[in-house]
Amino acid sequence: MGVKFQQEYKEDIVSYMLELQNTSMSDPNLMDMQPELEWAMRPFLLDFLLEMHAGFGLHPTTLHLAVNIIDRYTSNRVVFKRHYQLLGCTALWIAAKYEEAKDKVPTLLELKAMCCDSYNEKLFLQMEFHVLRTLDWKVGTATTDQFLQVVLTAPQQDDTARTLHLARMLSEITLFHREFLCFRPDAIAQGALCFARQVLDQAFPHYPAYPSGTERVVDELMRKARHLSTILANKYESERYEHVTFRLKHFLEPPRRVRVAQNQLQHLYLQQQQALYGDMCEHDPAQDNADPTNVPSSSPRMQAAGVARARQQPPSKLMVTPIRAGHVYAHGMITPPADDDVRAKQQQQQQALLEEEEDTYATSEPTLSPVSSACSILDSYHQPSQDIPRYRQVSLSQ
Repeated sequence: MGVKFQQEYKEDIVSYMLELQNTSMSDPNLMDMQPELEWAMRPFLLDFLLEMHAGFGLHPTTLHLAVNIIDRYTSNRVVFKRHYQLLGCTALWIAAKYEEAKDKVPTLLELKAMCCDSYNEKLFLQMEFHVLRTLDWKVGTATTDQFLQVVLTAPQQDDTARTLHLARMLSEITLFHREFLCFRPDAIAQGALCFARQVLDQAFPHYPAYPSGTERVVDELMRKARHLSTILANKYESERYEHVTFRLKHFLEPPRRVRVAQNQLQHLYLQQQQALYGDMCEHDPAQDNADPTNVPSSSPRMQAAGVARARQQPPSKLMVTPIRAGHVYAHGMITPPADDDVRAKQQQQQQALLEEEEDTYATSEPTLSPVSSACSILDSYHQPSQDIPRYRQVSLSQ
């Protein structure tokens, strides 16, 4: 089915496609019962089919139809591991006969060469007959790519060729994962198109109603698109597809501008610290082996010189300079230790305060403040230590 078709037949075509997709859905629960096949093998087969599909220059619809044939067959027949690649090549061969022109259909010799002569021509013919008989000779189905073409025929101002390429890339991502087998092709097509428009920063058209499951498809695509197949990513990195892989990766990656801004803020903060504490924070390589008890000069002239150097040079690794106790006490940074008489007086005052608080809590009604309620929650995980004063323990228990 081409993109260009008569608009007067569009409603009839879409109605037939919606009816056809319901009769050609595969069952992932039945596929789980395969004795030898595992879902981890599926990406390898899809990568192989992508290379074959691109090598023969087939239409995107052919790939989707081939995967649909594989899924429908594995939902009804047991497939051995050694025949999985044979099934994939045969399904692509059948889909090419159904969708492509005669000169584009791969020959048996080409299929045999793609499989490194692992299967002969007779095996391909036998597998083709067995697949067609299992499907009751009903090959045609409404694929995701066909629904994309139908949706994109609606006149949208922002839809471009890049939108179609990215939507097709996202729809091919869904072929790799089991989670998308429970969605109908129309929902996958609409979800891929919505996600593509979001990546390309385009406007969202307002339809009367989206197909059921479109939002779930977008959510799954957001998660699965972070783990792209290498073959698929390389395919859409080319100029033919307008490098949509880079657009998708740029959309999913965290913005680097935020990290640069954080580094700039950190650099500015260090510059401010250098300006405030020039002589104490300035790192001098010549002082690395100097006497640690040597305190830098704190004269106004030296401080001005340190501030000037900090403004001219970028901040380097900060150096922690030991400071003498007398210098610290003189500048009021730390309270100097009290003598024995002062310490005894402080203990007496603290004991009097404890007794006064005990009398207060014994005579007053207990109240539950927001602070005490938060502490009581923490108290259930951490028992109060024995060295905490008794009035604090009472407040925690209230």
